[in-house]
Amino acid sequence: MARLGAFDLACAVVACAALGVWLGLGEAAPAVVFAVAADAAAALPTVVKAWRDPASENLLFSVLVGTGATVTLLTISSWSPAAGAFAAYVLTLSVALVAIVSGRRRALQYA
Repeated sequence: MARLGAFDLACAVVACAALGVWLGLGEAAPAVVFAVAADAAAALPTVVKAWRDPASENLLFSVLVGTGATVTLLTISSWSPAAGAFAAYVLTLSVALVAIVSGRRRALQYA
């Protein structure tokens, strides 16, 4: 069972604050920046958990999410920060999670 610690709660506060700012802006480009910030804050506990307990993460899920982000990026016809920033962030996060989980599993296996 997962336990929430101070780090998790701090990330949740940052994510909620960014979400509140994003909802109040009404402009696409800054809203995407805050959406990325909110998601990144919310993803930090997952990254930490992936490092500490890589066996608890599903690599296939991260690969599929990264594949979806890649398809999204390939379908963008008019490039702008609002169009591609979130998909680029999701792809980056997915690649990072796959690398962390794969690397840590390998390191722990040979430790």
